[in-house]
Amino acid sequence: MVLIAAFLNFLYPSGHFEADPGTINSAPILCSIGLLAAAAGAQVAMSRQLGMPEIPTTQATAAYVDLFVDPNFFAGIRKNRSRNRRILFILTLCIGSFIGAPAYHYSSMALALFLGGCVKIVVTGLFCFNSSQMERRISKIGDGTEDSPTSLKRALDTV
Repeated sequence: MVLIAAFLNFLYPSGHFEADPGTINSAPILCSIGLLAAAAGAQVAMSRQLGMPEIPTTQATAAYVDLFVDPNFFAGIRKNRSRNRRILFILTLCIGSFIGAPAYHYSSMALALFLGGCVKIVVTGLFCFNSSQMERRISKIGDGTEDSPTSLKRALDTV
């Protein structure tokens, strides 16, 4: 959806220059806004479905607050995955801002949207290599880190 919005912005440019009053509420611009809104909603739904509430894809304020009120903020790197995800979320948000702003200013909004769409495609591809919670729990049982015979049932019931 983001790439389609970028394509529409490429065909019907809008941006930091003075727009023609007749094209301000034109169909391509309104379609771009609708596509971006639908993509943002789908991203929020996907993050909730994947069980990653520490990545609030719609706002950065919640990530800042959750990061600094985390009681295990100073725990080791391997002991606090939620904190690590929040830090990476904030860092990638800042890096994306520093890349997207010049792309928008010196080139066009279409380029900034295209770069954002490419990042979304890469992240979506990375989900193919991510193991599910159930697979991780079952592998712990096979490794002997979970010891009771009811661990498998418990792992399957909680997923």
